[in-house]
This record gives sequence, structure tokens and C-alpha cells, in this order.
Amino acid sequence: MKIVTSTSYQKRLCFAETISHRKTSSFERSFANLSSDNKKRAIDAFNKINTNPNALTLKRLNNNFARTKVKQLGDLVYPIISANINGNSLRALSIRAGSTYVWYYICTHEEYNRVSDAPPPIQAINIADSILINTLKKKSNNDLLLFKTSQISRVLNERGFSLLIPSVEVLPKHLKTEVYNFIINNNPNIEQLQDFINNIKNNPKKLNINTNDIWIEIFKNQPYNKEEFFKQIPRSYISFVSKILLNKEKRPEDLHFILETIQEFEKIKQVTTLPIERDINKYKSFRNLIETINRFMVDKSKNGVHLRIDLKTLKGVDLVIQDNGYSVWKVSDKESLEKIGEGTKWCTRKSYKDCQSSHYIEEYKYLYIITKGGNLLYQFTPDFSQFMDVNDNRASSESLLKSINLDKIIKLEINNYYNKYNCLLEYSSDLLKNNRDFVLELVKQYGSYLEYASERLKNDRYVTLVAVKQDGSSLEYASERLKNDRDVVLIAVKESGYALEYASERLKNDRDVVLIAVKESGYALEYASNELKDDYDIVLTAVKRSGSALRYASKRLKNNYNIVIEAVTKEGDVLSEVSEEMRNNKSIVQVSIQKNGNNLRFASESLKNDPEVVLEAIKQDPGYFVHAGREIKNNRNFIAFAAKQKIKILYHISDELKKDRNFIFSILKENPENFTDIPYSYYNVNFAKDLYLANPEAINYIPKDIKNRMIIYNPIKR
Repeated sequence: MKIVTSTSYQKRLCFAETISHRKTSSFERSFANLSSDNKKRAIDAFNKINTNPNALTLKRLNNNFARTKVKQLGDLVYPIISANINGNSLRALSIRAGSTYVWYYICTHEEYNRVSDAPPPIQAINIADSILINTLKKKSNNDLLLFKTSQISRVLNERGFSLLIPSVEVLPKHLKTEVYNFIINNNPNIEQLQDFINNIKNNPKKLNINTNDIWIEIFKNQPYNKEEFFKQIPRSYISFVSKILLNKEKRPEDLHFILETIQEFEKIKQVTTLPIERDINKYKSFRNLIETINRFMVDKSKNGVHLRIDLKTLKGVDLVIQDNGYSVWKVSDKESLEKIGEGTKWCTRKSYKDCQSSHYIEEYKYLYIITKGGNLLYQFTPDFSQFMDVNDNRASSESLLKSINLDKIIKLEINNYYNKYNCLLEYSSDLLKNNRDFVLELVKQYGSYLEYASERLKNDRYVTLVAVKQDGSSLEYASERLKNDRDVVLIAVKESGYALEYASERLKNDRDVVLIAVKESGYALEYASNELKDDYDIVLTAVKRSGSALRYASKRLKNNYNIVIEAVTKEGDVLSEVSEEMRNNKSIVQVSIQKNGNNLRFASESLKNDPEVVLEAIKQDPGYFVHAGREIKNNRNFIAFAAKQKIKILYHISDELKKDRNFIFSILKENPENFTDIPYSYYNVNFAKDLYLANPEAINYIPKDIKNRMIIYNPIKR
């Protein structure tokens, strides 16, 4: 079993960009509950990450994740990241979306164990989705093609076309994209899709099969040992394997998988009772061979007999449901779980090198297995977070629901997993999704369950009111009629300002609604109408709540002194969003720099050369001098004054002054502690010796490797 993560294409699409951070209203609420000392520690820690991304100790939570709400992203989930602050006294939680961390909770270490398993708030997931979608839109066509081709297997599996996955995966990227677009645009049945794939496939090359020629042509750039590879393949199989490689059914990096498949085929060949073709060269493709192998389960014991397990005879296995020819079993014994998994791709099988059966039994106490006619079909966790077929691909809820009713299990498990995942209803029947009492009870506990309610209940005013009162952002799943209901939207934005995103256009222009939203979360200003983004009172309220909300204000108000000074007082970084006129306002820039000296980079050129402004920044971190203006980097008096204040900025002074030996020497003579900050050209014995003779205290700051090469006559230490 496995979790589909966003890492694979996020790395390619997003991680090359600068790391950024966002915070949610739930983060602000949890921050407000901290003690004054803890608040100061948190502010110091988060200020540091603007210049040093590694300032926080970050750790991924392996047992928790956030599932995307955007259908075009498929089964993508975001990793949950935990940050240690001030040792371990404080912990913060975030969703990582590409290069952005969406922070949604901060608490003490004592409280962390209680909240770390809880799901992220829906507004955090919405922000993550928005970030990733916007990133995809900005990428080149090649990156979008990469994203589509990474999704094709998941789309095929969701649409019930899992049998076609092997034949599609061997296609070039541009043909995979054609298949992807054909499915999305035409919603074909399996016969239509098969015809389409056959039409776009190129005819395989007809070449004489010669092992060495194949190796030279296909593997010339691969660091594999051809002798060792072919030594493991029976001679009668070489022709078949060569055909696979010629037709590009399998790539060079799949060599290990080819060997494993051949070994499995050898085992089932030994079972004389199996109705299979035993001549491997008669299989039309590698896919046909895989289908034959997956159709049968072979015992891994010494006798090698064909295994058709009777689950009723196994320890800790109980029948829960029989419906429409399907059987659902509850497996609570580790050894039974391992035995059942043999012949599948599940990580709970005993033969898997990193068998996870103990982990799942320890965490969940049991797993569920679905069979039909004695054949294994699915394995899933009690919270339905992992619902996998025998090839360890996530099962499509749409196709599964047509076959079996899992409502009984959902009713049994729903109370255990209110606060972990909200995907149980995804696998429930339409009857259960339309059960008003059942859905009402769920949304009282977790409003976002409204997503899986029937259309009738999404249009039920009372059900929706209960849902948005618990989680305002669940307004997203309400009917269009209720998104235009003023009372419903008012309750939603009062609980979560972000819910304004899902309100109707009419209510996004309702002054009272927007005012309540920005009072709860300043960032809600993003979803207000353009008219209200130019409303002084609304924007002022928003920036008082969240300084960064200024980025969503109108151009006129970004040039308003009262609003800008309020915003930078709250969050200094917002200086990057203000007008050029405000960036040239000394009092505004000084307030911003007091928050974070690195904000000097947003000041006007004039203020980057202002001694008072620059000094305020470099007192926090001398490295911020890199953002100073050219004029002050060449100002001898300012640099000498900074050196006397023990602020090490010599590394960032102008090239002209770096070449002035007398100036550098005069600085170090008075302040030898600056030696480690001088240009590398002065790291020599003669310069160090002259400095020592001028000021003997300099010996304490001269690097050891230079000091060891110095020959100095010192009458005091004679």
C-alpha cells in the first residue's frame, strides 16, 4: 500500500524557486493563545527564515498528510511539516505546497502530541491548492506535459482502465499527453480508448535480434553490466526480452523488474494444473505476461504449489459483509495479513523486503480485505485513507461503488476517524450520502464532510448552516443558491474569513459581509470585489489583522500613509507591496526594518544610502549590508563607524575600498576583530604581521594557519 504524494512533480515544477511562507487564520488564533515569552520566541524564529531557510528544524510527519480538493490534481496529497522552535519548547505545523509552507498551527510541545494527528484546516489545503495550480499555470509547456504524463496512470486507474496502464506507460511523453487529453475531453469507454491507443502507436521496429546490437543501441548510456544481466535470463527467454527492449515496452531502468517478472513466471510454470501458456515467446507483449502472472497466486513456500487461500481458515480473519458476490474481511492478525498479501504488490506481504504488516496492525489494529470468487481485489485501512488494488494502485471510488456497498463499514468506522481523514464518505453509497440524519451528525463534528453529501443535502439550508458554523470554508461545497444566501455566508465568514472565496459575486461586494470576513482573517481581502478593495475602512481593518493583506488592496490605498504604516507595523515584509512613494518614506521604511533588517532590500535607492536606515538594518545582521546602496558602501566614515560598533561589514564594501590597503589596515588596527571579514586577498603573512606589530591584540583574531607561519620577535613572551 502507498500514499500518492505531490513530491514527484513538485520537485520538478516548484522547488527551484525561492522558499516562501503563508499563514492561515487558524495559525493566527493559535499564536494568540501563546504566552508572551513564547510569542517572542516564535516571532524571532520566523523572522530568521527570511534570510536563512534552514533556521527552523523541519520534519515531515510520515503518518499524516493533506489531500488536495482540486480534481485536476488527482489523488495528490501534501506532506505535513513540523517545525521545532527554540529547541523543542514550541512546535508549528504547515502544509508544504511546492516551495511554499502554509502554516496553520503553533503550540507548545505538550499540546503538539494532541494536535499533530488532527487534519489541517480546509483553508490551509485551499491555499496549498491555489499555490500549486498557479505554479502549474506559470510553467512552460514542457512542464505541463510532464505534469500530465505523471498523472496518466492515476487517471486510467480512476476511470476503470487499469488494464491499459502497461500499454500506455511505454508510450513516449507526447503520446501519453494525447491519451490524457483524449480521456479528459471525450470520456471514452474501454473499447474506444483501446482503439485510440492502437491508432497512435508507432509500429515496432523490425530488427534482427542480436543481444550485443540491442545492448549497444538501447543501453549505450546506461552503466549496466550486460554479461551479468543476460546471465540471469534463461537462454530461451533472450528473444522475448530483446523484443521487449526493442519495442520499448520496458526501459533500461526497468531491468530489475524484468528479472523479477521472469522469476515469477518460472514459478507458476512449475504448477502443472495452471491453464497458462508456458512458452514465453508466444506472449504478444510484456503486458500479457504480467496479466497472466497477476491472475494467479503462487505460494512462496518450498513446495511451490498453487495457493488459493480460504480466508475463513486463517487466524484473526472475520467476514464482515457479503454483497453482490463480494466479500469483505476484517484481518487483525499480522501473520494472516502477511500470508494474504503474497502474490500481490502490497507492502504487507511477508516477502516484501520492508514488510509493513506490523506497522498497520499496530496503528489500526486491523485492515479490511475485499475478495470475489476467492480472488483478492482490494485492501484498505479502516479510515479509508489507503484503498489499494492488488497492484498497490489506489482504487477508484466511482467504479468500486458500482460493485459493492460499504456503508456498514463506514458507519462502524466513522466515529473513530472524525478528526483524521474526511475521505470515508467518498466510498459510501448514494443512499448514505443522501441520509440527512447521518450527514447532519457528521457535519456537526467536521463541516468539510459536506463535500461528500448528496446534491439535495448540499442545497439543504439547515445542513449547510450547521456545516459552515463548524468550518466556514465548507461553504465551498454548498449549492450555488446557498452561496448567495446572506445569512449562510455571514456565518461562514465569521468562522473563517477565507470562506469569502466561495460566496457569490453579489455577496463579495456586500460591505458588511466583507468587513466581517477581514476581521476574522485579513487575507480574505483577496476575495472581496475590486470596489471594496478600494474601501479605506475595510482595507485598514484587513491590514490590522494581517499586514500582508495589503497586497490585495487597490493601488490607491497602497499609497495611503495610514494604511501602509499600519501594515508594516504588523508585518514589515509588506514593504515590498507598497508604492514607490511609500518606499521612499523614511518613517515607514524604518518601522519595516525594525521588524526585519532584511527589508532594506525593498527601500528606495535614496534610503538604501541613508546612514540611519542602513545602520538599523546591519545592527540586526551585518549581512544585510549587501542590500545597501553603492554610495554608502563607498563611504569611509560610515564603514569606520560601523567597525567601531563591532559590526562586520567589510566583506560587502565597495570594490574600490577593498583594494585600498591603507584603509583596510586602519580599520583593523582599531578593530582587529574584523579580520575574519576582510577580503581574501589580505589573508597573508606579511599583512597579518604588520597588523600584529601595529596592534598586538590582533594576534587573537588572525586565523591559525596564518599565525603558524608568522615569525615574530616578542620580547614579552621571550
